[in-house]
Amino acid sequence: MDLKDVFLFKSRQRRQREEAEYQERIFHLGPGHREGALQRLKSLIREEKTEAELIYLYTCVKDIYTASRPGEREEALGEWYEATYLFPEDKKRLIALVLLESAASGPDDIPGAEAVEKAAESWG
Repeated sequence: MDLKDVFLFKSRQRRQREEAEYQERIFHLGPGHREGALQRLKSLIREEKTEAELIYLYTCVKDIYTASRPGEREEALGEWYEATYLFPEDKKRLIALVLLESAASGPDDIPGAEAVEKAAESWG
């Protein structure tokens, strides 16, 4: 963040619009996506984490995935993998969940734990 960003004025409507756009990008599967992802994370992540920490980790990975160009995603996820303090298996499961979820068409299509575990084995 640059110092100029501290003094950047945004109207309440603009901040709300940007937040809504961000939430739509991260939780693109509609109502129930956030809760479905949280429940899946609880079953996949072995390290003790609060719900807020799980959502934060998920949001970080999803933001990297959706903000990066397709050719740059693996490199960006690799950088996150190296910089994040989390059990290696948990990092792989988190990345696998986001990658598999990208093909889902609704919150009911969030991949199951077994599919994520299998995909995580092949990542990295």
